[in-house]
Amino acid sequence: MGFEKKLLQVVFLIFFAPLVTFAFSREDIISPAEGTWANVQPLVLNTQDGSDVYFSLTGSDPYEQGFFYDGPVVIDATGPVTVRITSVSPSGERSDFSVPYNVLPVNYSGSNAELAVFIQNISQSPIQRLVGGEDFVIPESLTYSAKNGTDPYLKGRKLTLNEENSLDRYIPISVTDGFAKYHFVLHAMPHYSDPGVVKEVPFKIDSFTKFTYTGQMLIYQIDDSYWSADTQPLELDRNETHTVRWQSVAYEKGNPVYTYELTPLPQVLSAVNADGSMSFWYDSVTGYKLATKDSVPASKVTLDTIYGDHISGNLKLRVFYDNVLQGEITMPYDVDRSPPEAPVISTSAKSKSRRGMYERSEVHVRISAEEDARVYYAVSSPYTSPTGFEEKSRAALDAVVNDSSSYKLYDGHEITLSSRSEMASFYRLNAYAVDSSGNKSSTSEYTVIVDEYNYYLSTTGFSQSASSEPDGSYSNPFTNFAQAVKAINSRKDTRLHIAGNVNLPEGETKITGNCIILANSNHLVLPPYGTLVFENADVTLSDCILEKRSVGTAITSLTTDDQKLRLSRALIAKNAKVSVNNCELVGVFALDGILFDSESSSLNLQNSGLTVQADSYTSAVNAFESKVNASNLRVTSVANTCVNFSLTGGTFSLEKSTTSLI
Repeated sequence: MGFEKKLLQVVFLIFFAPLVTFAFSREDIISPAEGTWANVQPLVLNTQDGSDVYFSLTGSDPYEQGFFYDGPVVIDATGPVTVRITSVSPSGERSDFSVPYNVLPVNYSGSNAELAVFIQNISQSPIQRLVGGEDFVIPESLTYSAKNGTDPYLKGRKLTLNEENSLDRYIPISVTDGFAKYHFVLHAMPHYSDPGVVKEVPFKIDSFTKFTYTGQMLIYQIDDSYWSADTQPLELDRNETHTVRWQSVAYEKGNPVYTYELTPLPQVLSAVNADGSMSFWYDSVTGYKLATKDSVPASKVTLDTIYGDHISGNLKLRVFYDNVLQGEITMPYDVDRSPPEAPVISTSAKSKSRRGMYERSEVHVRISAEEDARVYYAVSSPYTSPTGFEEKSRAALDAVVNDSSSYKLYDGHEITLSSRSEMASFYRLNAYAVDSSGNKSSTSEYTVIVDEYNYYLSTTGFSQSASSEPDGSYSNPFTNFAQAVKAINSRKDTRLHIAGNVNLPEGETKITGNCIILANSNHLVLPPYGTLVFENADVTLSDCILEKRSVGTAITSLTTDDQKLRLSRALIAKNAKVSVNNCELVGVFALDGILFDSESSSLNLQNSGLTVQADSYTSAVNAFESKVNASNLRVTSVANTCVNFSLTGGTFSLEKSTTSLI
């Protein structure tokens, strides 16, 4: 990546303070890690502090009877293993550590070829390589973590390093397929296209300003000073240009004279690149180059790590001019490729399910993330259905997605998801977080069907959950009419879908909420002493077969007018608006019977059949101060005394209908 692709550029003055060293600690044990793993483990330690480190696998004292650690090695052992480690610092201070772990090999037997190859590779070689500019792929079917002691949580992906990466380091990786856990080490290595050249000169420079002559049989001159072979260190002012010349000690005319120029020390530039890596360099016109302990002099030093890792600290850099070492500087660095945790989506929803949730009232959503992270979210346009997403249409929900251009910055406000146009509405809400380093989290998702309108009642082999409390959703429908009526009466508007024949309870079943009842040619059966009452509500009955049969019921025990009323009425409307469409209404009574009794209501009867039968008196429709509109009806009334329509006050319209009195 070129210098022009940097997000932030900072100019550093040269920092001459020595690099602070720390004693070997537990954090320097890169591998193995405690836990149970499905593959053998490598021993990889960070010994950059200069400590001598020893290890043993038998429980013996590593210093007395162990092995000297001089580089990574595979511990080819299974079952319980304990590695003992002893470090001895340059000052002679001893520290002891132990790492217990367990290896239970697992033979992968799945059908995923990519996963099988990956597991085989890390099992056979628990130290893998990643060179700058190349790729290392962790299959997407795995999750991984680049931190010891942390459960894998990042989805498998292609891991890369900036092709100019100059760091050579080992990164512990844990992966899991949800069953077995594997642990290995990724060796992140620089990739050099130019090996670089170090110029041979008869002097050395320490800490930029200390000049020491090292030539043999040579004399030298600095600027306009006298020629000399003095080997005593000289202090130079590096704010000015100095010219060093040397030639053979045989000071004769015609001797070749060699020249090296020391220019003033420039400032160090630093930038965080667009890919998250960090670079240090000098302005190219100065001729100065940089190198880490692992790299060769180059115009730029770049530090990078893999996605999921975060490295920071102070980096010792060697400074070269015209391929001659000038000294070392220490620069602070911070390469954060560790994404924030995925945002947390909290809702007012009562259901705890995260997929296929079904809510009866509008849902209020809030999103939270780590303190320094910005949250971006997208909400799909509502995908609506007048039937509440019956099973045949649920596959279409997976096609509802949010494209990248629909995301916007979350400002902390409450997001409201509600039914649209009195229809069930499906929403998909996605959110991700971006931290101050530009790392993007995985995406959180919340899906919900908000249906403030559609309810289901089933007495058949309908899809049914194990819930002990039916909620009237398609997957968990009501199982009796009383449950449905309770929901209808608690809301302003509902639509009830019925599957199977339904027996209504004894007594008065009163509907006081606006509703549409879609019976799908199923039967609603009223018991002898049962009535269905519509009061102060707008109700539509559609595709319904409603019947009440009181024949054979003993009536000698009737003692109250209420009992007599229930026995002799099927439907009652009070201050209601009732529409009947494509229905069959049937009432068979023992003595007297009225199929539909209306008081101060509006009845709209269409495309239906009304049949009423009793011994003494019958009326299909009995209306008082009501508005009755009837069309395309088939009305039959059977009794010793019978009428089809009995009306007192109000208005009446009848057209395109057939009426019969028997």
